[in-house]
Amino acid sequence: MSTLKQIETAEKTLENIGNPNPLTKGEILEQVKYSPAIQKNPKAVYDTAGYKKAEDKLLKDKKIDFNSRLSRLAEIFHDKDKRAVLGANKEITSMLGEYKQTDVKAVALFDRLEKDLKE
Repeated sequence: MSTLKQIETAEKTLENIGNPNPLTKGEILEQVKYSPAIQKNPKAVYDTAGYKKAEDKLLKDKKIDFNSRLSRLAEIFHDKDKRAVLGANKEITSMLGEYKQTDVKAVALFDRLEKDLKE
């Protein structure tokens, strides 16, 4: 089960997608009133099952389009944490299976991300 702070963090994070001046994860956590220690280590929130569950529910509830989800995952591909990259890769692969009519942009983005990962 997600805490109220995890839900609010997920909401603010998803609102931040496509923002011309995006906030950092630490800035989002500051807005949600997490402690300075947590703000410096966003993985302590973003890598929890509660946060992921809240984000998934919001994605489904708000019907955020496929390309926005891919854009969010693309950011993870540039993370230095290999587990995060592998998780994003797995999620993208499952997303491609979810949609019967695959978006050409999505496939191109996925191919580019795979290429970047190999380099």
